[in-house]
Amino acid sequence: MPRSKSGATPALYPSPQGGGNIQKLKAVLTINDSKIEVYHLCWQNTWKKILKFGKRTVTLDDIDYAILDHLQRDSRIPVTELSKRVNLSATPCTLRMKKLEQDKVILGYHARLSPTALKATLLVFVSIKLRGTDEPTLAAFNKAVRPVHQILECHMTGGGFDYLLKIRVRDMAEYREILGGIIGQLPMVEGTHSYFVMEEVKETTFLALPRQRIAP
Repeated sequence: MPRSKSGATPALYPSPQGGGNIQKLKAVLTINDSKIEVYHLCWQNTWKKILKFGKRTVTLDDIDYAILDHLQRDSRIPVTELSKRVNLSATPCTLRMKKLEQDKVILGYHARLSPTALKATLLVFVSIKLRGTDEPTLAAFNKAVRPVHQILECHMTGGGFDYLLKIRVRDMAEYREILGGIIGQLPMVEGTHSYFVMEEVKETTFLALPRQRIAP
């Protein structure tokens, strides 16, 4: 019988249709103070993954992953074409998409804009060091950077600095406005380091799905 990484033996549950037991492996992850329980169920050599977000449970199978894969590549694909690619009729395919949306697996559908066409070609990563990391200070910094549209991403980090920002602007003049006029004026900011991107080797919003961890 397989064992979990912690050494615990998987729990066994009676099969809902008889003919053996279901093996259940459980791991609990904590992300942003939210516990996510990940289960792997094995019954009659068929594996499924169940994600539990608080009280909400999301079950994904191979068809769901196929739908997500196609929608990541082309979110405007007609349902009729998508249903053919995942071997479903249109109605069940539509119902699955709606459930993925309701379960917050699909968060939205967006157009991807060209920075070059919009003349926003200067990309900068900025590390931020704060004077303190108490909760009020962190909350104040988060509140200050969220409305700034040029800040595409803001990540709280562990290590030598406290935050990493991804900023896209038209030119150096606009970047100086962001750095000096907004970030540098925040009283909790102790120091910054800017890293200017010379070449964008890879940028994607795709998430790696099962069996897609490494591209062929």
